[in-house]
Amino acid sequence: MTQSSTEDEADPRTFINLPVVAALNRILLVGIIGFVLVAAFATVPLVFKLDPVIHEAFHVAVPAAWLVFAVVIGLVLTLRPVAHQGDVWARAAEADPDLARFARGAHLGMPVGWLLSMAAVVVNHHLLSPEQAAFTFLVTVPATFALWLLATYAWNAWCRAALARAEHVADERLRTYWRTLGRENPGV
Repeated sequence: MTQSSTEDEADPRTFINLPVVAALNRILLVGIIGFVLVAAFATVPLVFKLDPVIHEAFHVAVPAAWLVFAVVIGLVLTLRPVAHQGDVWARAAEADPDLARFARGAHLGMPVGWLLSMAAVVVNHHLLSPEQAAFTFLVTVPATFALWLLATYAWNAWCRAALARAEHVADERLRTYWRTLGRENPGV
């Protein structure tokens, strides 16, 4: 091992920032999975000729999943509230700027991808006749958009809460590090 490699391993910032880095990785992973799932559900009816019942089930599955997602996140955040959050993204960027930027992109990109996926479904399947277009723009689009807003709000709340919890753990690790400095190195 080289000198700098040994110094990096002993750097207490790595130990202290580990919870924030883990939270950023979770946000990135969930964001990518969420985008891929919605894109897949939106694409399947566009690519394959499906039985009409299954076809409609694909269209209803995404908004229904958004509702379930929002309810579950709401329950989780109600049962496990997060204290003061502050600017969690700026603090995460202090721990790992590149990963924070990438996770923030997934955080913002997932709801945009959701919206674009649903717009592709509407344009390709629900504007074939004037009656379908009227129903789509008067009922389907407003209802889907409302569920998208709800899911996006829940997604943002979950990301902020995950980072706030991680920052709290990192702060505890920092306090422990300073209390034990000179006695032992807790991160190595």
